[in-house]
Amino acid sequence: MIRIGWFQIVVGAGILLLWPVLILAGEVPELEAGQRDIWFHIAAEVLTGLLLVVGGALLLRRGDAGARMLSSFALGALLYTGTNSAGYYAELGEWLAAGLLVAVAVLAAWAFAVLLRTPTPTVERVAARPRPPA
Repeated sequence: MIRIGWFQIVVGAGILLLWPVLILAGEVPELEAGQRDIWFHIAAEVLTGLLLVVGGALLLRRGDAGARMLSSFALGALLYTGTNSAGYYAELGEWLAAGLLVAVAVLAAWAFAVLLRTPTPTVERVAARPRPPA
């Protein structure tokens, strides 16, 4: 679980840092062309990045069922966005970027499968001790 948590944090932080850099560098031609759909794409990727960071941190800290559920959801979002973005770069002929994104999507699918197969640790509840008579 530690590797998956760190994978989520590193990839999520990378996504969150990538978009401001691309926008400030003028590397998003869809913005200059006035395409509104790019804002929805950016919002989806920022949300994916946030989910990955929070899910990864919770997985490292607690590793309980809730953390695993959020991590699974975040990894599913990463699988989608990685595959979708790989297609974008393949269309541009940027095969290195496309290959990297396919690798990220494959790792996301692997991490998701590991989360599904690994049993969730249970917390035993200790019964309260009866109070002595007063």
